[in-house]
Amino acid sequence: MKIKYIGLGLAAVMSAAVFAPVSALAGDTSYSGYLDPETGEPLAGPDTENGRTRIRDGMSYDHKTKDFVYSVGTGSNEIHSDVADGMMVNRKVYVSTGKDSSVKVYKDGSEYTGDLSSISAVGSYVVSTQSGSDKSQIFTFEIIGKTIKDHPNILAPDGFYITAASRDEGGVTFDRYSVVAESEDNYHIDFYCIATGTTYSLNVTIDRTAPVISFTGKIEDDGTVKSELKFSGIEDGGYIRAYLDGNKIEPEYNTDKKSGTFYDCGNYKIQAFDAAGNMTEYRFNVLMYFNLNSIIFIALAAAIILAVVVYVIIKRKSLKIG
Repeated sequence: MKIKYIGLGLAAVMSAAVFAPVSALAGDTSYSGYLDPETGEPLAGPDTENGRTRIRDGMSYDHKTKDFVYSVGTGSNEIHSDVADGMMVNRKVYVSTGKDSSVKVYKDGSEYTGDLSSISAVGSYVVSTQSGSDKSQIFTFEIIGKTIKDHPNILAPDGFYITAASRDEGGVTFDRYSVVAESEDNYHIDFYCIATGTTYSLNVTIDRTAPVISFTGKIEDDGTVKSELKFSGIEDGGYIRAYLDGNKIEPEYNTDKKSGTFYDCGNYKIQAFDAAGNMTEYRFNVLMYFNLNSIIFIALAAAIILAVVVYVIIKRKSLKIG
């Protein structure tokens, strides 16, 4: 059974610093609201109007639709989304741009042309407006997998604070704004928005261990193979890329058994990936070999040739007799 160790000391200090009323920290009992985590001064009450709470300039939260709403330019155009600026999630995201054709979404630097109502591809996204060659960033978000290779610092999005962080096998270093996630482990992080009272959690596994797959066949120590080359052991969420003599190929693959076979002769480069993106590369040289299908084909060809020869001989003898 795994025991979770939570950074209780730091969490307690954070709770006191962020959420404690002034009356608990000083003699002034005239205020019992939140403290500003930066200055320690009392925070003003939420700036809420028409069911929306302002988080920062150009960004608010709609309590009815549960959307984060972003202003576009100086007009009345708005963008709605279920993520706050700078949020990291491992779920689908939607972005609604209305009828504003100037709004563009970019994934890892390239324009995203997929369905904005259900964005699921892993990557870093930027939502911006574009007028001619001028771009103006509105908000960003990142979609990650449930298992990732590396993310040494996990940051709180705009308007949110980290209230708790834990991992399965040890303590966690974190403050209000970031979590240090350098160790391979399962992490659980809780976020809280003071202005709106909304919360969300992020569960993610850090895995830097390269995958290992098994190969079977008549494999020599120098990587030469005198038979078909079979492989197995692809992890859930993993996949392989294979190249034969420099050209990308698709091996025969059994999805249920997570195994497959390479039949053709030549030089192979095989890259095995796991769900986190770790990669192991293998190289083999499959030489000319005879398998059962080859033997059957050769036997059939020989039988056909022999039958033709016998037919010709018999035919010639019959002609001579006549």
